Amino acid sequence: MTTPSVSITCLRRTIAVVCLFVLFVLFVDNSYPLQAHPVPRRCHDRTIVVRLSADLIVVDYRLEVDEFTVVFDDLPALGDRVELSKLRKPQEFYEAFTRCYAPILAANLVAKLDSRIR
Repeated sequence: MTTPSVSITCLRRTIAVVCLFVLFVLFVDNSYPLQAHPVPRRCHDRTIVVRLSADLIVVDYRLEVDEFTVVFDDLPALGDRVELSKLRKPQEFYEAFTRCYAPILAANLVAKLDSRIR
């Protein structure tokens, strides 16, 4: 027969091993890549971060959009600026989207400081 202190020690050891295993699975063995949240069709999710310094304004612009929207809405809206029939791979669609829309999105960013456009 075991004494109560021995069984409590075994229980604590078991709990510690289980906790270590859970921590290992959560943090060390996280070999699956994380995916961003799904963006609904025909939606654009923008994140804009603006950093100011004494002589510089830095804008980080992140645009998330699903593949359907890029291929069937955004690129056709550009008309003859993109030859859709020549695009085959997903990367080619993304490159065409970035090449054509980056100047448009950048031109539409307006910064004001003290009511003056910068």
